[in-house]
Amino acid sequence: MPSAAPAPAIVNRIGSPQPGETDESLRKFLAGHTAKELRSVCKHFSVKVRSKKGNMDNKIGYVTILVRLARSRRESEEAAHDQRNKLLQGTDEQLATSLSSTRKTKHCSFRLVNVLFSERFCDRLGQMGSQPTRRELDTGAVGGHNGFWQEVAAEFAEERAEYAGLVSRDERFSCIDPGHVVPHDSNKLKQIWKDTSAQYAAAHARATQSGAHESDFYDFCMGHLDALYVSAWLVVRPQAFGAAVGSMPKHCQLDTLDALESSDETSSSKISTPNVSKKRSSDAETVIAFLESRFGSASEKTQQKERAMHDKKRMRTFTELEKLTKSLCAAVQAGLSSAIVGRLEAKVDEYVKRVEDIHDSD
Repeated sequence: MPSAAPAPAIVNRIGSPQPGETDESLRKFLAGHTAKELRSVCKHFSVKVRSKKGNMDNKIGYVTILVRLARSRRESEEAAHDQRNKLLQGTDEQLATSLSSTRKTKHCSFRLVNVLFSERFCDRLGQMGSQPTRRELDTGAVGGHNGFWQEVAAEFAEERAEYAGLVSRDERFSCIDPGHVVPHDSNKLKQIWKDTSAQYAAAHARATQSGAHESDFYDFCMGHLDALYVSAWLVVRPQAFGAAVGSMPKHCQLDTLDALESSDETSSSKISTPNVSKKRSSDAETVIAFLESRFGSASEKTQQKERAMHDKKRMRTFTELEKLTKSLCAAVQAGLSSAIVGRLEAKVDEYVKRVEDIHDSD
């Protein structure tokens, strides 16, 4: 025999708490319905009426369960409403900051490189990929949770002048501001470095192929400014090169003494036999083959990255539009000032336009 459909009036009363609702007023309302109706509503909300602690499979039990459920929803809604009010009463700048959250910006990888290549961490870069101790394994302090990356995360969020500048005056970095701080956890920072070091390693492998030494290093970076920035830091901290290419297996890493020695030594190293030149070219090709097998070819990687960025932008825009729409409805229902409502309407219109632009670009 099919179960009875839940009474819409009860479902609406429980699912959408009314302003000024109390446990007592709801209890009186529920008492006017049959046990069968109340039980169907409990099933609708996936609430168990029987448990090891007691049997609530009766009308009084149904009422008690639904009153508790409504109270929980009411308290959650009130908390969310208070949070929205705090957001709505803030400035436009605070509203924008809240919406942007802590997403990675174009400045983050540069600030991270500044932190990692600072005197505090440069001599310890080898620790980032060290094997965890038994104690670290037992406590879960591995990966981005290890002590090294947790220290990096703490320093990354610090307002220090040494992290806010650029190590190079290259005009290509003019749009970068490492002083722009967006806090990230240790896992996120480890992933940012992993991506940046892989991009640098790939660029270095391309640059060390035979006949490519006289070109601008940026020509091999495939547009990745942070890879160029790593190379700028390596002029100051050549001992950190191993960490910059640490994501590659040892058999794929190139001998970099020529690039890091003095100009006289570099000049003398150019006098080599054809066999040595062929070997270096072969080594470089091995590195590139490894990187392309792991990360995809340069063109494929660029296309994948552009598509991923487009998809993330689409998802982010739809999510923010949904949040703003809910906030606007809440503001209207709460009777907030016309100024606040107007600001929210403008924000909604802005994100609607963004959605239309995304559709046009698909």
